[in-house]
Amino acid sequence: LSNFAVAGAEAEVEADLVAALKAAYEAQKPIGAVCIAPAVLAAALRSFGGEAKLTIGDDAGTAAAIESLGSQHAACPVDEVIVDADHKIVTAPAYMYDASPKGVAAGIQGAVEQVLSWAG
Repeated sequence: LSNFAVAGAEAEVEADLVAALKAAYEAQKPIGAVCIAPAVLAAALRSFGGEAKLTIGDDAGTAAAIESLGSQHAACPVDEVIVDADHKIVTAPAYMYDASPKGVAAGIQGAVEQVLSWAG
């Protein structure tokens, strides 16, 4: 869906994904992203002038890439989420940490619950 793994802050995102994310973002539909997906989301947002508060945990290099893409990175424990209520985006670090499945599951569950609460 993107070349973030090799291009970092210069990443490009597949056009269909950008279109779907742009439509959801502009319509204020809930968006959830976990693990490395928040970095891909930041790259997609950059392509149409969007921004958000996101997390991938505490990985300094990826956090710097997110910041350079125009979004704000917030450090976050594996079992928690970052909520950007203004843009209806929730992110969780998941396996960006070397963590137990229980911790990862708690963060992902929190993200899913937040998206569902916005979806009504």
